Amino acid sequence: MTSFSQRSCLLAFAAALFAGPLAAPVPGQALPSFAPGTPAYSVEATAAQGGVGTWLGGDAANLLPLNSNPSQTVWTFGDCFIGVQGQTTRTTGGVFTFPIGSVLCTIANTNGTFTPTYFFRGTASNPTPFFPDPASPYINGGSRFTPFQSFLINGKLFIIMIRVLNNPNGRYAATVIARVSNPLAYPSQWIIDYLDLSNPNNGPPSATIEPQPALGGSSLHQDATGGGYLVIYGKFGEGPGTKTIAVKIADSVLVNAPAGNVYSSVQALNSSLQWVNNYSSNIADYFDVNIPTGAPFTVRYNPGSGRWQAVFVATQNQVNSDGSQKWLPFMAAMDSTANGSPFGPWGPYKPIYYFPEMTPGNMLYDPSFFCYPGPSSELPAFSTNPNTNIVFNYLCNAPGTSTTVFTNMNIYYPKIVQVPNPLP
Repeated sequence: MTSFSQRSCLLAFAAALFAGPLAAPVPGQALPSFAPGTPAYSVEATAAQGGVGTWLGGDAANLLPLNSNPSQTVWTFGDCFIGVQGQTTRTTGGVFTFPIGSVLCTIANTNGTFTPTYFFRGTASNPTPFFPDPASPYINGGSRFTPFQSFLINGKLFIIMIRVLNNPNGRYAATVIARVSNPLAYPSQWIIDYLDLSNPNNGPPSATIEPQPALGGSSLHQDATGGGYLVIYGKFGEGPGTKTIAVKIADSVLVNAPAGNVYSSVQALNSSLQWVNNYSSNIADYFDVNIPTGAPFTVRYNPGSGRWQAVFVATQNQVNSDGSQKWLPFMAAMDSTANGSPFGPWGPYKPIYYFPEMTPGNMLYDPSFFCYPGPSSELPAFSTNPNTNIVFNYLCNAPGTSTTVFTNMNIYYPKIVQVPNPLP
């Protein structure tokens, strides 16, 4: 996540908004580029009202094909920078363009050439989140949403989001699912409501209490006899005792429940590997899925190996030439054991990619950079062969040196990478 919490910005690649359906990713094609400087459009203001701006970078990119081709694709982003029309840097005349909370983006694929288009609310000089928090609008000094993974169920789009309190610490306050009933429509016509998974007894979004557990880091959708369900992973606890936990909610609830709180319909995987209602505040009550990361990850079934596969960011301790130490993140993957499930047990993980911007000796290395993957650590829709390759996205930030983010336009936007799958 970005440390810039002044405003939050969600960008999403949606349906073909201008020129009909989007072409499908074709094996062997170039991957999309998100270099800053692409036009961004308000769904609430005309060009004459200042509704045309520029996307200048964003983090936490996540992909979802909206049909089986996939000819239409939706992306979500975390915090993003929106500038006025024609702006090419994140600072103009000493005036910073701060990131906002949610913006929508489409990508058109014509003969392997990808053309992204971004959408937001408000005006370019005063952008507001595309997905505003109905319980505590950011525009009034309330909270914002940070998006995670998204799913298409029965023709509706579901985006898992974390409500982040608008304070210096950017505390997570709740897990909320945005539900879009008509995702193939033009974004200004989207019908959006929200399902809140948090315990209503924890207080309003503005409360200083940070409810545990924090759900939404990762998720997967499963079909099952009698109906499918959405599994949402989360982290519970801090330090050595932290667990990766899992909860689920039925498709029937996601699709048909009225907007509002659905906590009573959420089931948690307990320490006895049973699904139970009303997730607990006691960490000992949960089964530990044991994904060795504190960041979002991706779990999917790999038909090639016949096993479940997790892709995530791991860390190792790096000793610098001056004797100082630094944690070095890298992308890793691991398989479940032969009889495993999406909840483990897991085999040992293997490194699949070291971020060049954080690797000493690489021409792209910069000691001020910190790199991390998006919520969808894996993007199989863009893989030439999902059984044998892994495609993921990441970006680099410069935490603690905020001026670098404003002055260096080569960071703070997603880069997509394809690597061989080292797993069996």
